[in-house]
Amino acid sequence: MEIQRIPLDQINPAKYNPRKDLKPGDAEYEKLKKSIDEFDLVEPLVMNKRGNVLISGHQRLKILLERGDTETEVSVVDLPPDRERALNITLNKIAGQWDLPKLSELLKNLDDDLKDITGFDAEEIDELLGFKEEVQEDNFDEEAPEQPITKPGDIWLLGNHRLLCGDSTNIADVEKLMNGEKANCVITSPPYAMQRKDDYGGIPAEEYPVWFFHVASNVYRILDDSGSFFVNIKEHVEGGQRSLYVMKTIIALVEGGWRYVDQLIWTKPGLPGGWSNRLRNDFEPVHFFAKKEQIDWMVQLVDVDEGRLATLPADLVEMYEDIFHFTKAKKIKFKPRAVGKQSDLIRVYSKNNKSKGDSGNISVSGKFKKGIARPGNVLQIPGNQSSVKHSAAFPVKLPAFFIKLTTNVGDNVYEPFSGSGTTIMAAEQLGRNCYAMELSPGYCDLAVKRWEQFTGEKAVRQEV
Repeated sequence: MEIQRIPLDQINPAKYNPRKDLKPGDAEYEKLKKSIDEFDLVEPLVMNKRGNVLISGHQRLKILLERGDTETEVSVVDLPPDRERALNITLNKIAGQWDLPKLSELLKNLDDDLKDITGFDAEEIDELLGFKEEVQEDNFDEEAPEQPITKPGDIWLLGNHRLLCGDSTNIADVEKLMNGEKANCVITSPPYAMQRKDDYGGIPAEEYPVWFFHVASNVYRILDDSGSFFVNIKEHVEGGQRSLYVMKTIIALVEGGWRYVDQLIWTKPGLPGGWSNRLRNDFEPVHFFAKKEQIDWMVQLVDVDEGRLATLPADLVEMYEDIFHFTKAKKIKFKPRAVGKQSDLIRVYSKNNKSKGDSGNISVSGKFKKGIARPGNVLQIPGNQSSVKHSAAFPVKLPAFFIKLTTNVGDNVYEPFSGSGTTIMAAEQLGRNCYAMELSPGYCDLAVKRWEQFTGEKAVRQEV
């Protein structure tokens, strides 16, 4: 490190700088300007000689340029990019306001040994990365209005979220909703075959794979390569047996280019059921897809301790829901640390135990981390019992789990079948941006009302 006088026009502000950019007239800006005018620049700027990147002093540089200064004393260091970013966070921790999405992005990409020198302790880092956030159920339970305000094609702005009354099988509608953005995570519970006839025409089971393939193809186009696609759906029973249309849909997606990463089980015992010819349905599946390969996973679907391999009919009580996970890319966002303390929720095993490990303490990059247990693949989340009028509505904690697992604060979540806005509510509480599509104007009205009641804010219908 050495002190040099450097021309201001040769100093390059760091584009990744996680401090909020102050402007003339801002209280903090004016205080800093008054101090520099009174005492001059007491603390030198800090610059990396590799690229002349400014590490610390972005607001001071702005004030010096505004005053008409042409050069100043600079503390010049020689650091590789990762240590440069770590020093930026360390020096910036002292004063100013954080741009939380930028800070979150910086912290998540630092190795653990560099996180230790930033000045943030483990608890602060977990909070900044959204690992400690919890969501609450809002118990919203209202019927869709008979005369909705929303019209097809309307876009509602709900704070940082967008809701389009449109068709998720139509790429023009999807692109209109996303407005040039990519989704980091997609979570949905699509209408089952022969359901929602008023909105979707009650898709016959034999046509369902082709219909949903259009939905998934549009998801593929707007999903980030590291993103994940979660689908909560279960085959209905007809003629005393399960339909196979969901299995056929999964096969169609895989043959179409998706990677079928995992199947998760959502147990929700105790919900009312009135079937006389079959056991009570205590689970639903969630299927996990991706665009690219991350790691080869093998899922434990049967728990011997629960008697699921027993042969007596009385022991064959269904205790799970499947959740399918699809991804686009080999390298995807996957953050078991965000939900790892909930060890009873998800258990995932690697096929290649020797090279990847199945100890529960391994990160996606293959590095072991202390105190991090990989969550299990069985989700024990109570069903949304208040939503008797909307029997298919899932609880806010279900999409929240996958949002925390695969995204960071400030990331984008796409919901192609928004319904009454449950995924919007999860994203709202977790600091993510939700892009929601819903074909029914009445359900769009419900989602808007639900968000307004929860936040106390007013949604705005975008002018077309």
